[in-house]
Amino acid sequence: MEPQFSNTHRVLSSLSMEDISRLRVVSKKWREMCISIPILHFNDLRYRNNETKQAQLMSYIDRFWLLRIGMDTQSCYVRWFLRSSLFDEEEEHSHILSWMENSVRCNVELLNVEIILEKNADFPLPPHILRSKSLKYLRIHLNNGILNFPSSLTTFGFSSLQFLSLKSVEMDEGAKSLIITSCSLEQFVILFATGLHHVDVSAKILKLLILYWGFDPSSNKTLQISAPKLKNLFLMGDISNFSSEDYFKHSCTTGIVTRNYSDF
Repeated sequence: MEPQFSNTHRVLSSLSMEDISRLRVVSKKWREMCISIPILHFNDLRYRNNETKQAQLMSYIDRFWLLRIGMDTQSCYVRWFLRSSLFDEEEEHSHILSWMENSVRCNVELLNVEIILEKNADFPLPPHILRSKSLKYLRIHLNNGILNFPSSLTTFGFSSLQFLSLKSVEMDEGAKSLIITSCSLEQFVILFATGLHHVDVSAKILKLLILYWGFDPSSNKTLQISAPKLKNLFLMGDISNFSSEDYFKHSCTTGIVTRNYSDF
């Protein structure tokens, strides 16, 4: 049974965290309502030119999660600019990672994370995020950074995830392949993937696959697909050097489609 949320909750979900922080001190009732809102938005846009205010907001969100642990979360949106001048790099990343992990502990269904990092910075992908049983929609997009896959995640499956979109993906050194199996995944998007030599996707109900992958014949990159329901396949790279008979295995007719990356 899906959790029931009041109209007041839905109105509160449209407010910024700054407004929530002010409203929750009005009374005990409002405090409880603010803490239990089902849709969370963490956005530092207002304070990107004010490092002190940005750090204060980050600390408030940390405390906010401590108060709502165990409460169901429908959706969590994070849009943040990470700057090394606020904290050391490891501490800086730990704040965002803890928000993602806490959302999973609160049975989040939709997790949408967009992070702007300083040039060429790494951002680790938390292993148990992809193993969540409640998560249906996951979008992690990085700008000016690398989403780092640990070698322990080169093979994984999903039981409930329906949509997965990853941007700026790089594998750990030594991890050259990515193998995905799923009985629930319907749409899978990888943009700007590097360090991958082999991708194997096995998904019974997958309908859309978008892969921006720099194919290079000299590196012997291969893609194997087992997706009987696949309708749309979009690949970007030096794919002219590959033949479908040699590199693509699937049991249905696929079409090449063009999509706007901002939609994913």
